[in-house]
Amino acid sequence: MARNKYTGDYRLIEHFDEKGRVKVTYEYIGEPYRFIQPKEKVEREKKLCLAAAAAGWVLFIAALLPHSMAMKRLWIALPYAFCAVPLALLTEQSISIYRAQEPLERRISDQLENHYPARLAVLMLFSGVAAVLSAGNLLLGSGAETGDAVFLVCSSLLYAGAVTFFRRRKWLKTGRSA
Repeated sequence: MARNKYTGDYRLIEHFDEKGRVKVTYEYIGEPYRFIQPKEKVEREKKLCLAAAAAGWVLFIAALLPHSMAMKRLWIALPYAFCAVPLALLTEQSISIYRAQEPLERRISDQLENHYPARLAVLMLFSGVAAVLSAGNLLLGSGAETGDAVFLVCSSLLYAGAVTFFRRRKWLKTGRSA
């Protein structure tokens, strides 16, 4: 049976509510974690992560709106469609990052150290592949339309945003509290 690696970080507390029913809550008893960077920079980065997630969705949808040959070619459309998965996960994580208050739990610290960069890397892969294939499609001139240029710009900007935030991940580094 698989066991959650964070189970030992919590203590279950049972108590009775006003109606006499047993309520179970949990309390974090693990080591506290903190952001390494100054609070002002972390707060700014939290807001930027949230804004970047929203901008990512705008770019993702904007590429799909105009009529383009890129969306008619499975070898371009498929990698781009897969961008939605890491983008959704990054959006959820950006909301979690924005809400995170110090001291952080180990679970949240692990997500910031491991999951966040991995999701950005997957987004870079899919959007980069879609951008390169779209550029190749435009260069070959095989029935390209105006929407193809929009698709190329949006997929390239999505890639550039993922690269930028991958390089900025140091602003969200965490460490154990002393």
